Amino acid sequence: MCSVVGGVCAAFTPLSVLTNLVSIGTLLSFVIVRGAVLVLRRRRPDLERPYRTWGYPVVPALFLLGSVFLLGNYLVSQPLTFSVDVGLIAVGIPVYYVWRHFQTVKSA
Repeated sequence: MCSVVGGVCAAFTPLSVLTNLVSIGTLLSFVIVRGAVLVLRRRRPDLERPYRTWGYPVVPALFLLGSVFLLGNYLVSQPLTFSVDVGLIAVGIPVYYVWRHFQTVKSA
């Protein structure tokens, strides 16, 4: 189903718009994950960390700031595309929780 919807969207949307949507979504994911890593390392220093980040905390913080800067640039230069992409991601959050609820009910 997702492939069909994605294919239809790709068929009728210019490539430049699609690449902007992908870039915004990827940058937003980077910001969320990098922010979560920084918070988790501060709140739960006792957790095992099989992977060490070089230059922690400076390099991850610079990466986070750079990603936020690029997201802000998209927000200023292309507010409609930015709003559509963030809206689509926001719509997916309750869909995920509903799906997860039905998966736990089905497995119980």
